[in-house]
Amino acid sequence: MCRLLVDIGNTNVACAWMNEGLELLGVLSTGAGLLDSLPGMPAEVWVASVADVVHTARLLGPLHEAGIPVVEVRVLDHAGFLETRYHPAQLGVDRWLGLLACRARGRYPAVVVDVGTATTVDLLDSEGIHQGGYILPGLDMMRSALLAGTAIRMYEAPIVCAGDTLPVDTMGAIHCGAIQVQVALIEKLSASQPPGGWVVLGGGMASMIAAHLRCRRETMEHMVLHGLAVLAKGGGACVG
Repeated sequence: MCRLLVDIGNTNVACAWMNEGLELLGVLSTGAGLLDSLPGMPAEVWVASVADVVHTARLLGPLHEAGIPVVEVRVLDHAGFLETRYHPAQLGVDRWLGLLACRARGRYPAVVVDVGTATTVDLLDSEGIHQGGYILPGLDMMRSALLAGTAIRMYEAPIVCAGDTLPVDTMGAIHCGAIQVQVALIEKLSASQPPGGWVVLGGGMASMIAAHLRCRRETMEHMVLHGLAVLAKGGGACVG
C-alpha cells in the first residue's frame, strides 16, 4: 500500500512517500498542494499537524475531496505505542512521533531534540519510556524576543560561533548565546544518562546545535515523518 506521510509544522510542511521504503519528498513550497508532484496517488494519507485547525483543514481539503482516506494522528488515539510519564493530552504529536522514531531505531536511552520554531528536549530512558522534557523558544525566537525587549538594533554582520571562543560583537553575542543556552541543557541531560546513550537531533536548525555538542550525537532528518512511518506500519521497526 502506498501512503503519503505529512508533517504540518508551525512553519513548514514536509512530506514522505511510503511504499516498500520511505522516500523523503522534502518541504512543500509556499502555496503547493499535498497532491502536487507525487510519484502516484496514495492509497491513504497519514498526517501529524501542530498547526491551527483552519490551516490544517485547508491543506487536507483536496485529499478529502479526492476520496483519499486520511488518518490524522493524535497522541491519545495511539497512546499504547509509546509509554510516557508526560501528561498525554498535553504532549505534542510532533514530539511523540520523534520519540517513537528514536525508540524504533533502538536509540535509547536518549535525549531527543527537535530544533525548529520551538526547541523541544525529551528523555527516553533505558527501557524506551518517555520520562518528560522541556520546551524552549527556538533560536530565532530567542533572538527576536531579546531584540524586541531591548534597545539593541539589528545590523548585518557575518556571525561565527567557534567552540568556546567568546563573541566580541553584539549580534554574535546574541546569536551564539542562544545556541549555547540550548547546548548547555542538552549536554547536562546527556551527562545524566547511562553510558551508551544518544543525543538525537531533528528540525530545521539541528545542524547549528549539533556543531557545538561534545557528546555522542546523531541527526535524524524529518524525525516526525519517520515516526509516522513507524505508526503507519503498525508500531514496528522504522521503514527506510
